[in-house]
Parts: sequence; structure tokens; C-alpha cells
Amino acid sequence: MINSLTPPPRTRSGCRREAGRRLLHALLVFDDLGQRQLLFISSYAAKESGPHGHEAGPRDG
Repeated sequence: MINSLTPPPRTRSGCRREAGRRLLHALLVFDDLGQRQLLFISSYAAKESGPHGHEAGPRDG
């Protein structure tokens, strides 16, 4: 995991290609699971911000 996160010692063009591939892969993953991820995040955010989130907003504003 750590080794894959750190870019390998290569030329800048090589790093760019690696970053491009990873970016495309991430975009493809998000595009494929976009709806499910958004639905899960929205439902999770709704649970997290429940009544406390709604109360804190107007009070601070």
C-alpha cells in the first residue's frame, strides 16, 4: 500500500504517466460507482448532520 502511494524514482515523464493512469483509474471507478457512492455519502451525511447539524447551522449563522 505505502509503496504504491509513493511515486517510484523515475523521470518526470514516467511520473506523469503513472499519475495519469492513476487519475484515469480513479475517475473510471468513481464514474462506475458514482451513484452508489453519492447515495451512500448523502445518507451518511444526513445521519451525521441529523438534528445537531441543522441546529448548529442557524445558531452560528
